[in-house]
Amino acid sequence: MIRTLGTLLLFLLSSTLFAQKDTVFVKDLTSSWQTFDEPGLSVPYIEQESEIIYFEVPRETGSLIKIECKADMDLWVNDQIYLSHFRGITYINLDSLNNNHLELPTLTFFGTDWHEGDLITELYEVVHTSREKAYGKINEQGHLDKNSYLIILVILILLVGVYRRFFPGTFSKSYSNPLSFKLRGLSAEDNYQNFLGFDNLMAIIYLSIMASLLSYYLGYQMVKLGITPSWEVSVPIILLVAIIGALMLIAKFLWSLVVSAIFQFRDFPNIQNQDYIHFLILLTTLCLGLSVIDYTQYNFTSEFLRSAIIMIYVIMLIFFQFWMAIKLDKLYSHRKLMIISYLCTTEFLPSFIIIIWLLKS
Repeated sequence: MIRTLGTLLLFLLSSTLFAQKDTVFVKDLTSSWQTFDEPGLSVPYIEQESEIIYFEVPRETGSLIKIECKADMDLWVNDQIYLSHFRGITYINLDSLNNNHLELPTLTFFGTDWHEGDLITELYEVVHTSREKAYGKINEQGHLDKNSYLIILVILILLVGVYRRFFPGTFSKSYSNPLSFKLRGLSAEDNYQNFLGFDNLMAIIYLSIMASLLSYYLGYQMVKLGITPSWEVSVPIILLVAIIGALMLIAKFLWSLVVSAIFQFRDFPNIQNQDYIHFLILLTTLCLGLSVIDYTQYNFTSEFLRSAIIMIYVIMLIFFQFWMAIKLDKLYSHRKLMIISYLCTTEFLPSFIIIIWLLKS
């Protein structure tokens, strides 16, 4: 395990240090396109066939325009031909373009046989690395930057080492089969420790930091705290949200104690909430693994991986609720209706709130 974690850490660091080009999407310039109507007046381009498309170059310093033509087109800068019968991908440096023209430059595209989707124009920012120039995403308020992501990931790798070294029993439960019906769920006294004991609190803290990082990777802003491109601000905010998440898990357990007292289910809160935490640790670790793939291979641009993480969470949360109902039914098989009523307020309702929150995006 330690060797695996060390290898992962070295892989992440090398990917960061030696990355050369980062062609991350920033802004689609399609909304700026203009064309001409039949009387020859300038009108916005709205999904219609036209031989001429043009737009004014934005006044951005240190930026590039990526142009991708899937059909042969002529490209003009103001009244001068720039590329003739061009097909493929090219980048235009806006600093050079603006310096060579006194007035605001205009890019004009002319093609006689092109259709919707054959022309793509996107804005990028030039990022200077230790090796060469690369193309990187423009930092925007509310987006998780790579430095913050990597710092929290390193903290998690160190934390999992402490977790495994000093709390091996709880660690093994977190990374073993969480859906086993063997006696891990049949005797609370023998197989479950105190929920507020050091072992379980360590599991809660570990899960909360992972969940906080994952939520910001997916683009969620908890309690309007937001983040900034500066890691000095973002990292403390992510850790603060993790503390809030840990308190929410403890609050869920305390609420379960109150409801279990009404239904006289003494052992249910400990079984239910510890299984919930161990299940989420394994699930969140898997989803963070997918985010690492996005970080190293797609530079935080893969919407497919983000959507996959959300759907995995939704499906597994729904599955866990019904699996928990079956597991608790093994303890009190003659009280099915009361078990369902208990889970409705302590498990079903909170989980479906999380599911709705996930699907809102």
